[in-house]
Amino acid sequence: MVKNELELDYLPVPPKAPYVPWNLLEAPSQEVLNRLGIKSGSYMPLSEIESSPIHRSLTGFNELDFIYGYSRFSNSVKWGLPHGKISLWAGESGTGKSRIAIDVAKNRSKLYSTSKVLYFQTESTLEDFAGWAKDSSTYNNFICSGESSIDNIIKVIYEVRPSLVFIDSVNEIDEFESGSKKETRRLINGEDGKIGLRQACNDVGCHVVLLGQLNQNGTIKGGTSLPHLVDVALNLTKYDDSSDGSYFEVGIGIKHRYGRKESGIYGIWKHEEYGVVSVSEKRFEDKIWCNAHNVKYETPEERVMRIAAEYKRTSPFLSSPKKRNKKSIIGKVLRGTGKVVGGIVDIGIITVGTIALTLKFMDKK
Repeated sequence: MVKNELELDYLPVPPKAPYVPWNLLEAPSQEVLNRLGIKSGSYMPLSEIESSPIHRSLTGFNELDFIYGYSRFSNSVKWGLPHGKISLWAGESGTGKSRIAIDVAKNRSKLYSTSKVLYFQTESTLEDFAGWAKDSSTYNNFICSGESSIDNIIKVIYEVRPSLVFIDSVNEIDEFESGSKKETRRLINGEDGKIGLRQACNDVGCHVVLLGQLNQNGTIKGGTSLPHLVDVALNLTKYDDSSDGSYFEVGIGIKHRYGRKESGIYGIWKHEEYGVVSVSEKRFEDKIWCNAHNVKYETPEERVMRIAAEYKRTSPFLSSPKKRNKKSIIGKVLRGTGKVVGGIVDIGIITVGTIALTLKFMDKK
């Protein structure tokens, strides 16, 4: 009597299916593809996809254009904001997000007089915003709106058709109340037949900048979803060396799809009475930037040597003895010690400058 499978001490091993190489398997019929909802032509080999450089436009701040990166065309290199993409500028309250956004909007209004900048202010009245922007009456292509719902914001974008959009701030958008993953996807990608910001900026060809406030623990409303769904994430922080809080730094955050991601790509701005000014020159330390702008590239060591040489040439204590007044007492004293002091100071300047550059580089790393 043969035992059934439950009574056996072991289970019988089923026969193996015959091996068929994957490239010899019969392709599924069109009927099967239709039943699965797979459209013909919805996929293609990578070798048949033609890539093209993304178009960009300037911000009016060379250092900010440098942070955003470049696109290389056949006969030129373009820097700045990538068209049809979304950025997130995140920082603590009072860092300078709105001030630099207003200045970029003003710069763009002058640089591209035939295009429009659209600024959504969701945190205050437009009258107050006009006061912050100061000489706002001279910018006819600087358009403002107080809309705070996603649907109305997108509607205004299609009506105005700007080249640059600021939403200040994303934290105050009505449908972005909790910043959940669902709300974030609705905001960026849309859902249930409703358009999101990504489709709107693609259709119009503009760049959208979301200004977001960081929480005390360093996170932004929307958690990790918002920084990962945008194309570029920049962090604005108060500069460490600024005791009075007048300086702030703009650097690359966790996302930069269309630019470089090195830790040394950042810029420093200073708050002034009528806006912010760029006070750093990191772009001159980049060979690609210098070549694209016909500027002589210098290594950090060469730059220290040049600054030391300029200081020696212009300093009254280190300049050539022939240029001093030989009849003066000071001239007589300096003639005797000029060469010795000059040599010592030369070494000191070069050493201190090199150490300072090294420490600053290590600190940024």
